[in-house]
Amino acid sequence: MGRKPLFGVKVQLNAAEDIPETEIVPVEIDEFLTPPRGDSKVEDFDLLAHVEVEPEKEEGEEDEEEEEDPEKEEEAVQKYKKTIPNIQKFWVKFMHEKEDFVDQIVRCFDEGLD
Repeated sequence: MGRKPLFGVKVQLNAAEDIPETEIVPVEIDEFLTPPRGDSKVEDFDLLAHVEVEPEKEEGEEDEEEEEDPEKEEEAVQKYKKTIPNIQKFWVKFMHEKEDFVDQIVRCFDEGLD
């Protein structure tokens, strides 16, 4: 057979399928603090987990909050990264059935034995 592949696999990506909430697993991640305040590295930064969008404030609302407690420090909140360990079950579909793979392997063994 040389360098020919044993068999080909066709897959279809279906990223439009919704993933059930039960499959989403939150994983704790550390706060992103670069030196000198922390020891985080650039590769530790996760845009989807470390960046937060503040709600829009109406005019005058910002001024009131600053006047109430000007020395208020930010509270450390544990961050979580959403992961989907079995995403392939939802987004990847093999175009061939399991039997097709088994048949092809058996056929290759038969040819090799002949």
